[in-house]
Amino acid sequence: MSASPEIPALEATVLVAAEYGLRTADLKPCVAFLLDGNLGSAERHKAAFVIAVECRRMGLEANACARVLRAWSRKIGYRERDAQRAVGSAFRRKPNGDWLYPAPGLNKKPGTSYAILAPTCETVGCPANCTPFLKLRQGPKAETMQRFEQLGWPEELRRIRRAAAADVYRAICLIERQHGLSPGSPLFASYKKVAEFSGRDHSGIGRLLDVLWRISLLSVFERGSGSGPYARDRHASRIARMVPIPAPSSALLAAIKTGCGPQPQIGGGPQPKDIGGGPQPDIGGLGEEVA
Repeated sequence: MSASPEIPALEATVLVAAEYGLRTADLKPCVAFLLDGNLGSAERHKAAFVIAVECRRMGLEANACARVLRAWSRKIGYRERDAQRAVGSAFRRKPNGDWLYPAPGLNKKPGTSYAILAPTCETVGCPANCTPFLKLRQGPKAETMQRFEQLGWPEELRRIRRAAAADVYRAICLIERQHGLSPGSPLFASYKKVAEFSGRDHSGIGRLLDVLWRISLLSVFERGSGSGPYARDRHASRIARMVPIPAPSSALLAAIKTGCGPQPQIGGGPQPKDIGGGPQPDIGGLGEEVA
């Protein structure tokens, strides 16, 4: 199976679930892509750990997880003994009985083992096309662009010479709708994508998102990162609209002029509860730090 476009990644979910005896509804497309042998530049011991943790999330016992890793290691030509090391790490618990390594959430933090899933997640349009995350699509249905306009935000933004921010807000609404997300759902989008939907130049998108963040029209704005426009380590920005949409006020609008509003998150701030952390797993490799 080819390892690039969106459709093969989504098709992999059904085919790989059947191949490994997993439930399609429980299998994430990004994990199915790994199980299908599409590692890209990911190190094999990190991929094995991610697969083991995801098997545990899907309800598999350690022996069933070992069976999946055995089949996967043969498929990619990886030593079975090395792959099996991930099982012990994935099933370790804290003294209070909680899992030591939570399963990956929506935000795959750069530098962690779970970051290897991020490119596929972005390609397939997570969470809209990820069955385990479909619950994130539920939310208030009336907090749309129409409500934004009814509250008078376009006029207020024009009055303070920030009319372009309304176009960016409209773009976020359109991206939500494109992926079937409810208003306010977190999404990943590059500045280029927001520019395409807003009709604004991509060079100013970050500044306009910052405007929306400062006046509390966004609940999440985590800038993307990367060492260059074509670098492999690029990550899209994480964005979510504030819902219910707040009404314009002099206090909110003053945040633009004074610069005293909240600062955009840049890979920092509190992370979703299921992102991981804690001590590093023993998953093999040549002494690299894993997460």
